[in-house]
Amino acid sequence: MSENKEQLTIHISHDLFKPSAIDTFDGLYNVSKLEGQCDTFNLKEPIKYQITITNTGDAFLITGSAEAEAVTSCSRCLEDVDVKLSAKIDAYYLIEAPETADENEINEFEILPEDHNIPLGEIIEATMIVDAPPKPLCAEDCKGLCPKCGTNLNKKTCNCADQPDESNPFTVLKDFKV
Repeated sequence: MSENKEQLTIHISHDLFKPSAIDTFDGLYNVSKLEGQCDTFNLKEPIKYQITITNTGDAFLITGSAEAEAVTSCSRCLEDVDVKLSAKIDAYYLIEAPETADENEINEFEILPEDHNIPLGEIIEATMIVDAPPKPLCAEDCKGLCPKCGTNLNKKTCNCADQPDESNPFTVLKDFKV
């Protein structure tokens, strides 16, 4: 999901195993890029995060937020565009696997690892990608690229729209009247 990253884990201390115990953490997570299904976000700075871990009795609830400035490509013209990434963090780690639960219930939640280290970096990255803008644009009125010649229509015009596309089989229907 990301490249050139440090490992960010939070160790659940003995004090947090007391029911209703709460602890807060904040800091910077140094990642150079985040990669989603369609977009790559090159981070201009480390991700700033603030989280709270709460012991709910049988699990740890992790809530908080993360934000960073990034550069990605405009979805229409492919020019670089600055994007502010922000995400609400929400994760749930069971302290122990339930003995009577079926496999589907167990797979619904994460189980606290035996070493009591929660991979906070992975949680932050996944949340930031999910909450990232789905189609970043350089401007709301971005004209994009010409589908024939690839000209950036924000910077100059081309004559492709005036020329019929002979490779398109539906071109013959252009003058069809009903």
